[in-house]
Amino acid sequence: MRVERLAFRREDTGAMEFSTNRLRLWVPEPNQSERMVQYYQRNREHLKRWEPLRADHFYTTDFWAGQLAQNKCDATNGLAYRMAIELRDKEASDAVIGIVNISNVIRGSFLAAHVGYSIDHEHLRKGYMTEALNGLADFAFNELGLHRLMANYIPSNVASAQALANAGFEKEGLARRYLLINDVWEDHVLTSRIQE
Repeated sequence: MRVERLAFRREDTGAMEFSTNRLRLWVPEPNQSERMVQYYQRNREHLKRWEPLRADHFYTTDFWAGQLAQNKCDATNGLAYRMAIELRDKEASDAVIGIVNISNVIRGSFLAAHVGYSIDHEHLRKGYMTEALNGLADFAFNELGLHRLMANYIPSNVASAQALANAGFEKEGLARRYLLINDVWEDHVLTSRIQE
């Protein structure tokens, strides 16, 4: 899937965005911290099974203003691209409905990065995450010049496995006790999508 490019301004501010058929993905500015707080508060229970333990301050605008400033700096420097997702149809809602991240960007002979993501509990099973992952891959390969994207999921997360498979990520193995999720060291299935 080719994405429609709306803007790409890495040189000056680090601000960037692009769209897919139904979605807009962008690196939020620090003044959008309230939108991020709303997303994470709305999905606190839903995401608890799949993410690290979150301290109470994670759900505050002060935390997110600082985090978004750091995210912008990381994008400007080509280290990571942490993007929010919203529906392009503004009549539906202007809420953040998901998150996709390109992080741990490695250049040189590897040209790879990790991908992370989450989706609002009210927007599951609508194909939004597969669409976002396809758009993100297009961005990573065609704008950033990366060769490999790596994404991992807990084996019991069937929805995540399906979204990755639908977006062209292939299983490569299993990492035992890979990440500390909700205070438990969880195994993860390792997948990747490679620029062909």
